[in-house]
Amino acid sequence: MAEIPGLDLTTLAHAVPALTMHLGTVLAEAAAVCLESNEHPQGVPLSVRGESSERFGLTWRPMTDTMRRAYNNEDGTEIGACGVAILLVREISGMAVIERSARGRVLTTGSVTRRRCRFSGKAGWRCRASCGG
Repeated sequence: MAEIPGLDLTTLAHAVPALTMHLGTVLAEAAAVCLESNEHPQGVPLSVRGESSERFGLTWRPMTDTMRRAYNNEDGTEIGACGVAILLVREISGMAVIERSARGRVLTTGSVTRRRCRFSGKAGWRCRASCGG
């Protein structure tokens, strides 16, 4: 059986143009708390279905008691889910989040290519080409 590609949540702190190190860490920690609170092991497979079907093994920095107390509510789950979504957009589409929209929770993504982003208009995502990142 082929090994599935990894999706490391700690990369949110340094590999996303629109996120500061601190915001990326918040997203990663919130996701870690949600995953560990639901007893998911490191490398748990995440299946993505839609225009293509892909699987990723999620990894994260182990949860601490302080992290658990900080993100132990629905807001923490939502924050963590945003972090996972940001990494999935990058891995599946090859695009990167370059800024947060001024309205609501919509994120704008960008890429050096001009191809149409298949996430555009779906689940609040907009895509925009950019040379940054």
